[in-house]
Amino acid sequence: GGGPGGMEAAVTAARRGHRVILCEKEDHLAPNLGYARQISFKQDVADFLKSMALTVQRTPNLELRLNTEVTEDLIRAEQPDTVIVACGSEPIIPPIPGIERPIVHHVTDLYKKHVSVGRRVVVIGGGLAGCEEGLHLAWEGRDVAIVEMKDGLAKDAPYIHWRHLLTKVNEAARSYCSAKVLSIEADGVKILDAEGKERFLEADTVLIAAGMRSTSQRFDGWQALADEVVVVGDCRRASKILEAMRTGYCAGLTV
Repeated sequence: GGGPGGMEAAVTAARRGHRVILCEKEDHLAPNLGYARQISFKQDVADFLKSMALTVQRTPNLELRLNTEVTEDLIRAEQPDTVIVACGSEPIIPPIPGIERPIVHHVTDLYKKHVSVGRRVVVIGGGLAGCEEGLHLAWEGRDVAIVEMKDGLAKDAPYIHWRHLLTKVNEAARSYCSAKVLSIEADGVKILDAEGKERFLEADTVLIAAGMRSTSQRFDGWQALADEVVVVGDCRRASKILEAMRTGYCAGLTV
């Protein structure tokens, strides 16, 4: 996996003299963070990822293989001493009636699948990802409503970023905290607000931003294919870029 955790693990191990093969199934590194190039206030993340990709390409002992999905057959063919699994996380899709409707998309697919976003948008999930995407769409001139089951928005954000983000979101979009989504209809979303009142939020597009979960259990079978298998980044536990980098660095340092 060629996300931040995988890149950091590969670079760190290669700098210590190991021969490293970094595989990424897409045609570019960090594909799950491609949204950062589309959002003006995430330019720092886009620049950071570009720098990391250049570092990967320039590091001796490190072979980069794009368009390469790691399978058990590939591992058997390469016979590595260590496999570092950095395959990322997967979206949590809540069991909401109507979630299969064509107006519904996961927030991670917005740019990967070139989703055409309507004028009225409801974001289900008011964590950091939902708030940042909602703010970006509101600044583009769309009517945005954010629905969050907790009693506040973006509680997973760093404090300073959270304070500023909350101010901007409250200026640009509507939000409903301590709310429950009842169903998604063809033209909007039914919710139960904090006072127990049923509301209907009109929408042309519904974005799901209900969090991510690790995928480590998918790779349990790889334990028998190498002397050591280490899971890092969001594959280990869905979190922030900093945590992915930390676990990747530790893996590359200790192999």
